[in-house]
Amino acid sequence: MMEGYRERALARGPEAQPIYMLRKPPSMGRVGKGQACSVVGCYNRAERSVAASDAAMGGLEVSRDGRRSYLCSQHYKQWKKAMRKKWEYERARWEV
Repeated sequence: MMEGYRERALARGPEAQPIYMLRKPPSMGRVGKGQACSVVGCYNRAERSVAASDAAMGGLEVSRDGRRSYLCSQHYKQWKKAMRKKWEYERARWEV
């Protein structure tokens, strides 16, 4: 069976692998860089980002810093629960 470059490099061990195969790609977004949660009074690390207008519609008190709001896992769960009803109404409107 024919082996490719990657398979041969992996078989030789990590010291034989080229540097691009060992390095993790840099985090591009703010969430990956450790952005704090945008909810007032919360200082946890953000895990998701949503549109600022959507975060306000979900009943969360977010600081108005820009177009995006960054939410930690707890606040994202609260936001998703609050938005579920609104999403159901939107889906029902399109099914008619």
